[in-house]
Amino acid sequence: MTDFASLLVPDRGQKARPIHLVDKQSVEGWLKKRPAEDRALLEAQRFDAKTAYAYALLPRGSEFEVVTAVKNAEELSPWCLAKLAESLPEGTYKLAEREPAKAALGWLLGQHRFDAYRSKDKEEPERGPRVLLTGDAARVDETVR
Repeated sequence: MTDFASLLVPDRGQKARPIHLVDKQSVEGWLKKRPAEDRALLEAQRFDAKTAYAYALLPRGSEFEVVTAVKNAEELSPWCLAKLAESLPEGTYKLAEREPAKAALGWLLGQHRFDAYRSKDKEEPERGPRVLLTGDAARVDETVR
């Protein structure tokens, strides 16, 4: 069973990898503000924010930032971060430009594993948690419940 309470925590200034959310309408403006290296890398990966759930890792020395495509970057759905939470490597993350609001639910459920009845020989290797920071500490308990 998944411990959801450890996957969504209040932002107290912890070190976290930023997640940039873009959609079809905002990607061009966002790209103009990025360094040339980011633009070249995203062009090479053919990242255009039109493919649902697409994401790219942008290297920053030994760390990285994440950019991901969502349907509407201004109005996040409960499921828009679910696939991302399932796909990213272990670590702590934070949305760069906003709070996750109801998208935090998808972040939690994207990592849920119910494996009580799975055979042990077919298991995927265990990955560590992907923790999401939020500035809306008052809603953490409600979202986890």
